[in-house]
Amino acid sequence: MDWFETAMKLMLVAGSATIVFGLLVSGIRIALGRPSRSQQWLEAMARHRRDPAADHELAELRQTVERLGGDVAELQERVDFAERLLAQQRERQALPGGADADARRSR
Repeated sequence: MDWFETAMKLMLVAGSATIVFGLLVSGIRIALGRPSRSQQWLEAMARHRRDPAADHELAELRQTVERLGGDVAELQERVDFAERLLAQQRERQALPGGADADARRSR
């Protein structure tokens, strides 16, 4: 594995960990009943200008946030899968014969 692949994998894992951490913090805030700043801002904006367009926009924004949460969960599953593949590859290379034995078996 060259340095570029390693760097890309590290960036993928670090980015995913950041997203997961953000979702955990958001989830904890929601569980404790503490709205996020963006949610407070959106609700304040909706209170100040109660018109159908603002209500519709707020509903769309909430749907978008819910969809993005699902997308992040899917990305986390993909990262977990990639990490398992990497771990399997490392385990194979750590065995006697390493990757060379795997290459000979596949011929």
